Amino acid sequence: MASKTTTGLLCFTGGALAGAAIGLLYAPETGRETRSWLSYQLERYRSVLADLTESLVTARDNSP
Repeated sequence: MASKTTTGLLCFTGGALAGAAIGLLYAPETGRETRSWLSYQLERYRSVLADLTESLVTARDNSP
């Protein structure tokens, strides 16, 4: 059986995804503008995540 923390995290994530989907459906921008914005945000976060991953790997490799 899943712990309360895991269940809570899954519920939170599901709610956040549902909220984001509803927000996109009611967005005042056109579909093209929304897709462009989403693409930009995903690329930005991908870059941040890659930098963070590289920093963590470097820190791990340099630790005693």
